[in-house]
Amino acid sequence: MSANVGQRAQILREHLSIEAKDLDEDLSIALTSLITTAVHDDEPRHNLNSISKAVKESGSAFDLEPLTVIPIVVRSVDEGTDTLMDLMATECSAKEMVMAIEEVVEALDRRLQSTDEEEDDDDDARHASTPRQIARLIQAYATSIPRLAQWKKSPKQAVESRLTELQSLITLVGGDATVAEGQSIITSVSQLVLSLSQGADTDTKALMRSLVESTLVTFPNHIHGNLARAAFTTNFRRLIIPQAEPATSSRQDVLDAALSSICLDEILSILINFLAPLRSVIPRPELEVDLIIPLIHLLPPLASNHPDPDIRHYTFRVLSLVLGLSPSPVRFQLLKDLLSDEDTPPQMRTAAVGLLKEAVMEGLSQDAQNMFASPLLLSTFGPIVLQPDPPDIFDSATCEDFLAGPEPLRLVECLGFYYVWLQRDRTNRVSLLVP
Repeated sequence: MSANVGQRAQILREHLSIEAKDLDEDLSIALTSLITTAVHDDEPRHNLNSISKAVKESGSAFDLEPLTVIPIVVRSVDEGTDTLMDLMATECSAKEMVMAIEEVVEALDRRLQSTDEEEDDDDDARHASTPRQIARLIQAYATSIPRLAQWKKSPKQAVESRLTELQSLITLVGGDATVAEGQSIITSVSQLVLSLSQGADTDTKALMRSLVESTLVTFPNHIHGNLARAAFTTNFRRLIIPQAEPATSSRQDVLDAALSSICLDEILSILINFLAPLRSVIPRPELEVDLIIPLIHLLPPLASNHPDPDIRHYTFRVLSLVLGLSPSPVRFQLLKDLLSDEDTPPQMRTAAVGLLKEAVMEGLSQDAQNMFASPLLLSTFGPIVLQPDPPDIFDSATCEDFLAGPEPLRLVECLGFYYVWLQRDRTNRVSLLVP
């Protein structure tokens, strides 16, 4: 052994408590033997975690042979498998790693397309499932491909065939993956795309997008969605909406919904979980105007026009929370704008009457001065909510046109607001009734 190899071998022996005679002079052969034993023996002396640690400490990662080791470890259920593959993807020859991964991907693809049942042995408890193997291979690609010299010269040539093979393999395994396995593949694909995004050209980005779209279509029910529903259920238990049965959708419908809804779902979840608990804080905190104004511009159109009724409802709840945490003068002006602005969607102008009612009920329940419990309320909102819109609608519209429009629902809300106002204002704070 050379001095350098001898030092690495010595560190390996110390970490693994191996005698010199038990460690082959060729470290590649020795490490392959240790790894094979760890994967295949029922009670190996060294597991993959301890081997990985020893390899890292001794600097022996480049002694590993990816073309031999990767096909062995990718199927392992040892908890150290991912650690070892990550180490190899980072330290071993990038070219050899990519070749090894490619060979395993091709082998899995052939096996999944084969009708020979004897080849399907992933049910063996000693072997990781095919979806789990795919997730590991994608993660290894994510680290190895950006290290390729070819990637820096020609990104498309470096990944075109490999991403196409992955796309085919993911499609084949879609029906057999558990929810956790599907989510693992989605996460791995996202990591791969993120790692390649820096050096990718336009053609390569198109390939990456195709892989992402295919993955989302393959696992439409594995996406960790409905976060807004979970947040709403936690914070508004009395207003829980029954779960509707999902409608049958085409592949394109599923893709479009997935791509457009994931971020919105997460944003609504964050807003509900952050804002709802603030309602019970005493004294109630107030949001900064710089945060309130952008949200007020975005939330009403979304609450009015989103095709999913649940999302519309969750968005409306967020709007109510934002207004409830706004300084009273700001809330007063924002509600006035919502109720009187001609650009506000009709359904939102109707719903905004309920938001005004909430503000008045809160104002009347407090002893402190409040704009919503003062004569300003009548002078400002009376001309808006206590008359038809437009004022001559009963003279200008037929009965059929009136009933078909949004005004009947708005008037019902206005009458409800008027009733609650009269019932709650016991001390005539709003000066609706002159003594």
